[in-house]
Amino acid sequence: MADGAILLGLVDEIMSENDDKICGWTTNKIGGTPIWLLGPPWQYPTCRLCNRVLYLVCQVYCPLSDSIFHRVLYIFGCTNQSCWNKNTSWKVLRSQAKDSNFGSKETTNNEPSGEFVGDDWCDDAEDWGE
Repeated sequence: MADGAILLGLVDEIMSENDDKICGWTTNKIGGTPIWLLGPPWQYPTCRLCNRVLYLVCQVYCPLSDSIFHRVLYIFGCTNQSCWNKNTSWKVLRSQAKDSNFGSKETTNNEPSGEFVGDDWCDDAEDWGE
């Protein structure tokens, strides 16, 4: 770019306004309107520096392997130029809900044990492509 700006993104298709009705909270996306797992919060997060409403930077569906919960992260950032690149102008919200279809041998009552079991996040966590 001539002005030295760097744009980051993904090679994908543009989503139309109606695609949010087709996509669900398991959809990873950049920008736009959040698709809430449990419904919207009482209010959108605001910047701690300027008190403006934060905008969605990305939404990431990130379940843990063999967990009874679905989990979605919502990452918000401030668009006020004086707040850019400051830690307090960002906010991450995590939403999780029990998976009613989950069936695990270790958990029979659908309640978390409170213990961390295992040392990996996915079946292929140690696959480094070697």
